[in-house]
Amino acid sequence: MTLKSLLNIHGKALWRELSDTHAVKGLSFDSRTVEDGFVYVAIRGTSGDGHRFISDAVNNGAIGLIVEDSSYVPDFFKGVSVEVLDSRLALQILSQRFYGQPGDQLTGVAVTGTNGKTSFSYILEHLLGSLNYDSGVIGTIDHHYKGKTWETELTTPDPVTLQKRLKDFLDLGAKAFIVEASSHALKQNRINQSFDICVFTNLSRDHMDYHTSEEDYFMSKAKLFSEDMLGSRDGFAIINGDDPMGERLAVLTKREVFLYGEGEHCDFLFKALEESLEKTVFQLKFPDGNSVRVESPLLGKHNIYNLVAALASVYVLNLNYQKSIDQISSFKGIPGRLQIYRSPNKVSCFVDYAHTDDALRKVLNHLRKLQPKGKGRILTVFGCGGDRDKTKRKFMGQVAKDLSDIIFVTSDNPRTEDPRSIIEDICINFNLPDELIIVEEDREKAILLAAQESKPGDIILVAGKGHEDYQIIGSEKKDFSDYENIVKAFEG
Repeated sequence: MTLKSLLNIHGKALWRELSDTHAVKGLSFDSRTVEDGFVYVAIRGTSGDGHRFISDAVNNGAIGLIVEDSSYVPDFFKGVSVEVLDSRLALQILSQRFYGQPGDQLTGVAVTGTNGKTSFSYILEHLLGSLNYDSGVIGTIDHHYKGKTWETELTTPDPVTLQKRLKDFLDLGAKAFIVEASSHALKQNRINQSFDICVFTNLSRDHMDYHTSEEDYFMSKAKLFSEDMLGSRDGFAIINGDDPMGERLAVLTKREVFLYGEGEHCDFLFKALEESLEKTVFQLKFPDGNSVRVESPLLGKHNIYNLVAALASVYVLNLNYQKSIDQISSFKGIPGRLQIYRSPNKVSCFVDYAHTDDALRKVLNHLRKLQPKGKGRILTVFGCGGDRDKTKRKFMGQVAKDLSDIIFVTSDNPRTEDPRSIIEDICINFNLPDELIIVEEDREKAILLAAQESKPGDIILVAGKGHEDYQIIGSEKKDFSDYENIVKAFEG
């Protein structure tokens, strides 16, 4: 692609010595990643201003600059500069154009909500794959399409990475893509793509270190369902009808709405029939009147919601939902989402990503329900992340104490905070010492203590990190897996 073909949508281009037929080799908003032939977009963020690094981008080989203030463009620059009112919007448009609008050639599904985004994405990927409608997934754990995987540190990537990944999916033969849409990404206008289906799972208090209020958090999520995100598609909204914020969202959106849940007003209506440590069974009624019995190896009512949302997506895409139901039993689960390990001495151990008080409450309530009465205890190992929302710490501590028999309070990515200070925030309402509250700053040791304390028939829940294979202490990222440490504690 040439500079002219990329930038001809802008009228205020200032061409210098470089020809407009010069080839563009890449697009970036980070001066450190700029190479020869790149166009650099200067973004003003909450903690920095990309205009301050324009000279660095030029020295690294930038041939084009997108800026909001031309006074930052150095006199020695020989390429083309474009002054725009909103460089974030320009980045979205240019990244789509540079990669050839790949998302418009694929069926697009986006999911947002406090909990369940990753589970929904993996379930829908499995169901679509069973129908030869293969999809790529962009989410918290990684970006992947079939056997190809790309690592990620953000739930939702920046606009350039998003379009590049969609191009990768398209080139590899995908027919669809699924994106986890975080509230941060939506508020920061990082999602430069329209979708055929937008899914809302649930909403509970989270990320109060970033959002100014719970209303701000909700409105950020609601942006996914706004008219601006529709594009030219005939969009559907699949919304949890049992969630109060879901009902509110259904009124706000301009999309065609389908509700799912247990309430009689829901279009996809389910009823739980059996829940055990082995399987979950429920009855599901579709809008066409068909009612089916669904059996799944996934545990928990929250996973019924995730399964129903995925089946609803298959339905509105006019695919064979009955065939996809037949494939649910072959789904192997989601890394770090109630991932189970059964110890040699018959202790059921679960690793889960629950890192909010609401998510922890739901998981523990479910495990309590599955635990045969008087047959065993629930031992919970958890902590809270450093440099993140401090308001949820005491609530998570209270939930864990109320719904567990013994809790092991430990570290969970303390980052640059003092781990002891985080633990004190968690235990602020507790009377310590307490023999049912074990404080162990070292997460590996805390998991080992839980294993040593457990007896046959007990349940151990290790919550907070889920799929993560690292622990961030200070500025250092160290290898660490909850699941591997559980196995080592019992078998090592």
